[in-house]
Amino acid sequence: MIMEEVLEVAANRPVASMPWPTFGSLLSYSQRPLPHPFSSPGMTLWTSARIALWQAIRSLDLKSGDRVAVPAFCCGSELEPFLIAGLELSFFAVGEDLAPDPTSFRKAIDGSSAAMVTHYFGLPVDLEPALEMTRRKGIPLIEDCAHALYTTRAGEQVGLAGDAAIYSFWKTVALPDGGALHMRKGTEKGAPKPPPPELIRKATRHLLSRTLRSHPSAILRKTEGMRQQLRRGAGSIQLREKGGDEWHLIKFPNELIGAGMSSRSLRIFRATDHAHVRERRRHNYIRLQEALAEIPGIVPLVPHLPDGACPLYFPVVVEEAARLRRALAAEAVGVKHIWPYFHAAVPWERFPREHHWKEKAIGFPVHQSLREEDIERLIDVVKRWSGR
Repeated sequence: MIMEEVLEVAANRPVASMPWPTFGSLLSYSQRPLPHPFSSPGMTLWTSARIALWQAIRSLDLKSGDRVAVPAFCCGSELEPFLIAGLELSFFAVGEDLAPDPTSFRKAIDGSSAAMVTHYFGLPVDLEPALEMTRRKGIPLIEDCAHALYTTRAGEQVGLAGDAAIYSFWKTVALPDGGALHMRKGTEKGAPKPPPPELIRKATRHLLSRTLRSHPSAILRKTEGMRQQLRRGAGSIQLREKGGDEWHLIKFPNELIGAGMSSRSLRIFRATDHAHVRERRRHNYIRLQEALAEIPGIVPLVPHLPDGACPLYFPVVVEEAARLRRALAAEAVGVKHIWPYFHAAVPWERFPREHHWKEKAIGFPVHQSLREEDIERLIDVVKRWSGR
């Protein structure tokens, strides 16, 4: 019975929601220069964006009891470094364009010692009003660019306008780990130390498994499927919808404070064709945007792909989001339920739009590992789900 389930799942190459590495990239020892701006003097490399954010808090001299203005539309994991540091949070709304709502932002920074804004899903937002208000107040502005590794606005990499910026490498490129902190002024406090070797080995095994499960060879997919099934036990091959209290927040990893980016991830990142990653993500996003434009019940979170954007996903709002996710999962098409966890620190009753997005927003994959037939399969499943 287990064998039959594995073979059935492995019959179609899964459309993964995240990119996977090639075997060659995992063995790469490239020493090519890092792309701009990640080789600049103000940049330090860390094991994740959350660890980079922790370092930003220290470098900006934020103290326990200080208040920080943050967006209510959030994953929740980015709030943890502030809370672990003993900081208070003041929340603001975002507009339909995902930029900070000026009125709400102005109220949130009143009495705050710093503010953070987010470039959601790799889509650059207009930060000029927020920059003007924080500079008038004399407080630093942190740019959360965890989704926006290769995104530019007006020809400049996002994250360089604020006082600090954090980036995540592994969300966009298939790496075991990796993040960065950019400080516009001042000195980063503390040098990175090597991350735990077992953490990198485990993450590498996970990436290798993702590569095998998405490989064109049905034999390799079946073999890896059987290995995963036997390791986890009978019945775990079924894709199940999480709901209610099954969702949980990945807590802040205190044991990784100070951990830098691993040498393995750095080698893979150096070998990456960064222009190709950006071009393929834009191509796939536009392909989905055009194909799904007339599908009833699916509304893009942003109507058009902005110039300079390197999208993380194609984010849409779907009233019947759970039903669509089940339809996609049944045909091994990966999709992200965007931020299903409602962090207890956020007063959600004050932010109905953000609450609605958290419930109904999903992200279709647009990553660089997808082939044209993967995109066509995703579109076909969505159209059949919609009744077309």
